[in-house]
Amino acid sequence: MVIVDTSVLIPLLKIGKIHLLKKFFNKIIITKEVEKEIKTGKIGSSEFEEACKTWIEIKEENSEEAKKLANAEDIEKADASVILIAKDEKDIILSNDYALIIVAKSKDIECWWLTTFIIKAIKKKIITKKEAKQILSDLIKSWIRLKNEIYVAILEEIDKIE
Repeated sequence: MVIVDTSVLIPLLKIGKIHLLKKFFNKIIITKEVEKEIKTGKIGSSEFEEACKTWIEIKEENSEEAKKLANAEDIEKADASVILIAKDEKDIILSNDYALIIVAKSKDIECWWLTTFIIKAIKKKIITKKEAKQILSDLIKSWIRLKNEIYVAILEEIDKIE
């Protein structure tokens, strides 16, 4: 399974593509802290609520341990909670948060960027190359920041996929 961070859920909710997570993974895990962060926003809240009833599993993290890790690594408590659950479950983290990914990798946790997920979704035939390019474009228009050279590299990677 996969532990998904707010930095992936919010952009996918903004562009109406959260269902791609269900198509790819069937079920995902988020933490209570991530749920709180999502619920403070307005975008996609009804879609998120519905997903939580069926294919998003919410796990309770050790709040004290999350606080300690957050303070020690200078990251948000929600990020620390994602790392702790992923470590316990031995799962992948799907995030777009640089600090979270750096700390997680230092703890030998496999991490995927949102763009990695999009490329893997093409390879798994969940989306087409054309859809992937449109999703990237929508993400950039709505929230995600990508350096030009990264964007070009992702487009080139998409074009190489058979």
